[in-house]
Amino acid sequence: MRRRPLVSFLLVVLLVVAVVQGKALLGHGEVPVGQRAAPPSALVYAVGRELVVDGERHTLEREADSLVSTEGGIYYLSYATMWRWSPEGDEEVADLGGVGDLKATADGRYLGYVDYEHGPWTVRGDHVAEVVVVDTASGETVLRDTTGNGSRTDDVEDAYAEVAPAVLGFDDDRHVFTRGGVSTEIARVDLDGDLVVDWQDRPVVADDSAGGTPVGVTVGGGRAEVDDSVLDRLPGRASPDGARVVFEDEGVVSSVDAAGGVPERVVTGSAYASVGGWLDDTTFVVVARDLEEGAPSDTAAVLTCAVGGGCSRVDGPTGDAEHAVVLGFGGLPS
Repeated sequence: MRRRPLVSFLLVVLLVVAVVQGKALLGHGEVPVGQRAAPPSALVYAVGRELVVDGERHTLEREADSLVSTEGGIYYLSYATMWRWSPEGDEEVADLGGVGDLKATADGRYLGYVDYEHGPWTVRGDHVAEVVVVDTASGETVLRDTTGNGSRTDDVEDAYAEVAPAVLGFDDDRHVFTRGGVSTEIARVDLDGDLVVDWQDRPVVADDSAGGTPVGVTVGGGRAEVDDSVLDRLPGRASPDGARVVFEDEGVVSSVDAAGGVPERVVTGSAYASVGGWLDDTTFVVVARDLEEGAPSDTAAVLTCAVGGGCSRVDGPTGDAEHAVVLGFGGLPS
C-alpha cells in the first residue's frame, strides 16, 4: 500500500509525457490551427526573422527556411522545426527531424511536409520518413504515407543523404505528389491513402501548386509554346484562371498567352530576376536582384507585377547572401 503513491506518480508522469508527445507526433494529435492570417491574394514573405503579411511587418521567433499561408494560419520551417505564426505570436508545432519544404494546396486548405522523426522504426534505429498532409481547417492529419521511403530493413539514413524525400506539391485538392528517398520515384497519392500511382514516366510533375500551376515553356523562333510537362523545359507558372503564363529564361522574366505566342518581356529593372508565383489572375510576384544605388550585388528585392503593366518594388526587407527571400503562397482566390 505504501508503494501506491510512487506508482501513481509514475502514471501521472507517463500521462504527461504521452500528452506532450501526442501533440508533437502530428498524426496522433492535432496540428494547432486558427484563423487565416492573410487574405487570399495577399503577399506573404519572409527574410530571416522578418515577416511581411499583406504589407505589415512582423518578427518571427526563428528564421524561416520555408513558408506557407493556409486556411489555418501561417506555418514556417526553421531548419527542422515547424512553427505556426499568428498576430498573437509564434507557436512551436513539432521537431520534424530533418529539413525540407512546406507545401499547400492552391486553396490553402491542406498543408504537406515530410516528417523524419515519427515514422516507423528501422532495424538500424532510424525512422522511415513519412509524407504528412494536414487539413488546416480542422488540424486533422489526413495522410501519413511512406511510399518510396523504404522499410524497416533499409539503411534510410544513407539513402536520404543521397535523395531527400519530398512533397513536390498538389495537383488538386485531393492528390499530393511525392518523391521517395529510397526508390527516388515520383508518386501521386490520394489523400484518402487508398490510391498510389507510379508517376515517374508521366509528362506532368507537380511542383508547388500554390502560387499558380507549374507548366513548361519552350522558346524558339521568337515564340513561346506552353504545355503541361515541366520536364526539360523552362519552368513557368500559369495564372489561377489559366489565361497567362510567366516564365524565366536566363534571368529574364517574360509573360505569354497560355495558348502560346510572342512572349512579352517583364521590365523588372534588374539584370537577373526569377518568378515567384501568382497572387491573383492578373498580379504576379518576381524576386529581382536589387539594382538600387549602393545596394550590394547579392541583395534581392520583391516586386509585384501586373499583366500588361509594370512592376512595383515592395516596401519590405530584401534578401542577401545569408538570408534568401522565402515566399509564402497558399490560398489563391477562387
